[in-house]
Order: sequence, then structure tokens, then C-alpha cells
Amino acid sequence: PNVQVVVLMGDVAKKAVNMIAKRTTKRNVIPAVSTYKLRHSEIYYKNIRLMPSYIMTGKNILIEKSKFQMACEDISNMIILYFIFISNEFFTNFQISGIF
Repeated sequence: PNVQVVVLMGDVAKKAVNMIAKRTTKRNVIPAVSTYKLRHSEIYYKNIRLMPSYIMTGKNILIEKSKFQMACEDISNMIILYFIFISNEFFTNFQISGIF
């Protein structure tokens, strides 16, 4: 797979990734810390960028408008990181093929 960025939306997603990572590394990849403290940290697992975020469903998103805004920012950051990766791949392929 060509996965570069994964947004973990909610505690269940963070827990699932930790369960997967624990099988191979014997430790959690995502620290047991509040999501707002992890949002801007760079967390990687097998060269895949993991971005903890808030879940976009449920009644809490209607109550806490800031969580909705933060989740939107996280998705926007994921898209930006994806396009940075794609552009790096594009130029790397040109350099390898001798065009530059």
C-alpha cells in the first residue's frame, strides 16, 4: 500500500493502532495522553505519519464546536502532507531517471 498519512479519529482508532503496533514493537505508538496534546506531534509507525484527531460524529461534536474546527484542521493538514509527499515523489522520480 502507498499509505503515507493516517488520521486517527477518536480514541477507538488510537487504541486500534496501539494494539497493532504492540504486536511488533511491544509498546504503544500513541502515548496515553489527551488528544489536544498530541495533535501537533509527529508520530510515525513504519514510515506512516499518524495524526490523532477528534471523531467527527456524535452529540459531543455539536456541543463542543472547537472539536469540529480542530478535526477540520487535522484533515486539512493530512491533505497538505499528502500533496507534499506526492510532489517529493514526483521530483525524486525525475532525478532518478536523469531528467534533472
